[in-house]
Amino acid sequence: MKLFKVLTMVAFAGSIVSCSKEMSTEDIQQINGKVETKSISNPLNVLEISKLVSYIEKDDAILEEVRTGVERSLKYGLGETYRFNDILEPQESKLVRTLDLSSSFADALKNTYSNLREEQSIAMSNDDFFTILGNSNFMIRWPYFENWNGVDKPIVGFASEDGTELYSPKLNLNGTFSIDTILVSDEYLKENPVWLITESSLSYDELPDFENGEFVNKNGTFFYSDYAVEKRKSKRTTLERKGLYIENICFKETYESAIKGNGEIEFLWQSLPNGIGRSQNIMHYTITSGKLNDELQVDWSVSNAWTDNQELDNGLVVLEKDGGKDKTGVQHLRYGNLLSGNVRTIEVSFSYEKRDEIIMNYGWGKDLLCTDSNIAGDGKPKKYYGLHDNFWITFRFYE
Repeated sequence: MKLFKVLTMVAFAGSIVSCSKEMSTEDIQQINGKVETKSISNPLNVLEISKLVSYIEKDDAILEEVRTGVERSLKYGLGETYRFNDILEPQESKLVRTLDLSSSFADALKNTYSNLREEQSIAMSNDDFFTILGNSNFMIRWPYFENWNGVDKPIVGFASEDGTELYSPKLNLNGTFSIDTILVSDEYLKENPVWLITESSLSYDELPDFENGEFVNKNGTFFYSDYAVEKRKSKRTTLERKGLYIENICFKETYESAIKGNGEIEFLWQSLPNGIGRSQNIMHYTITSGKLNDELQVDWSVSNAWTDNQELDNGLVVLEKDGGKDKTGVQHLRYGNLLSGNVRTIEVSFSYEKRDEIIMNYGWGKDLLCTDSNIAGDGKPKKYYGLHDNFWITFRFYE
């Protein structure tokens, strides 16, 4: 999830979870220049979108629309989110496409923006603003939405740099905005509906066409969800299962402090067929607040068979995506014949971005994962832990 580094000029004192302190929008600025305006003059930043969403009246129709949108995203493995692409362009949605262009939320956003333009003399037209927003990666994230009682109105805002504070804009009687700063925790998020304005590390173009039953995007990345696993299983019932599978995974944290985001995780499986070049198998997984500590069945085939007898290692990299400047990491995988002693160590690279966290970067020996040594005494696959023991994974090999 992309991070927004917010610098507050007013210190927040106190440690009570629900405590808040008011500041003006002039007291918040974006270090990289995105959040710095008093009005919607720079339209695409979390502050201005938060102001717009907080301004509208959230009636039952809007609340139900957002709840349904979040449920749909969860179904397809995109976390507790509702993208503005789908809000504003339902006829082009990759989740559930509809020719019915009516949307209470979209209408309210557009009407509200028109009022703000008139009140604050904003030059950008409605069409231009919503065309840009509809093509952006901004979205609403609703942590623990399943705890919502169906009545309480959400608090709208965006996260501080460390993810411990929620900055929530509110409209003053004189027409200006000020910011409530709320110190939050998981318990606060469970007990209070919060709509976080944030930005995905994934562009809309990178998503598969879920509407047409696709779970793999144009770059070959599989998007994990319970639904996708069941659909793939049903297609495979008549086929013989063979090769190496990642069977289960479990995350014990989001890898995003408090409210900054739901971790967007990328699994990169690397192999060395014939010792020439490399092939890569990729899975995308989005952590959701309701599934932390849950053992999730993945059933992801990473290698149809470890067919090349000389391919001694395969590699696995697990990344939490946060964006930033492009970087290159490396793995060292063995290839050759152990009996003859003719073994080469081949360096293979993988791409990541500056702010990504590397959760796991291992070379896995064929003799470990493709034999009975990978099975514990209870007959279940052994668990292999990533950094800090906050993530584990199991494999199963089918001959």
